[in-house]
Amino acid sequence: MKEILGALIETLYLLLPAALANMVATFTNGRPIHKELLGEGKTWRGLFLSPVVATILMAPIAKLAISTGWSHAYDPNSPVIFISLTLAIGFGAMVGDSTKSYFKRRKGIPRGEKWFPFDQLDFVVGGLVAALASASILHINGVAENNWFLQHFSLVGVVLVFVIMPLLHRAVNIIGRAIGVKKVPW
Repeated sequence: MKEILGALIETLYLLLPAALANMVATFTNGRPIHKELLGEGKTWRGLFLSPVVATILMAPIAKLAISTGWSHAYDPNSPVIFISLTLAIGFGAMVGDSTKSYFKRRKGIPRGEKWFPFDQLDFVVGGLVAALASASILHINGVAENNWFLQHFSLVGVVLVFVIMPLLHRAVNIIGRAIGVKKVPW
């Protein structure tokens, strides 16, 4: 049981740049990328600023994880790898969210309406795809000795994240609604 819980916590940590970017996007506004295709909520500012803010926020979190001996997965002392991974995972989350919005609009589901489980997992899928792609590029080009994705992610952890993320997403959105950031609790 301890190993399973450890795999879940590690995977949540590895996907933290995606979650942070997804949360930061809630606070961004600006010119929509494409109203008809994605809706008004997907903005250029959110697409590009959210991953940058997530990367900045990850630096002290990663330093704390390293200093406590908990995890060395993200190492700000290797800036090319750290920035490449955290930016890519954050950007992947935004692309995943935008892709979900595209299909949501195609199905005629209005902005702010529930679309379970896609509303809860879009940024996870985008973050995972971006993590695998960026880690593979870093490894193939000799920047990273090992494929970071294959070294740190476990199948058990990823499966558990897909199970638990809808619950965590719901809890965060309920809090967001309570403090006036979200209009709906999903």
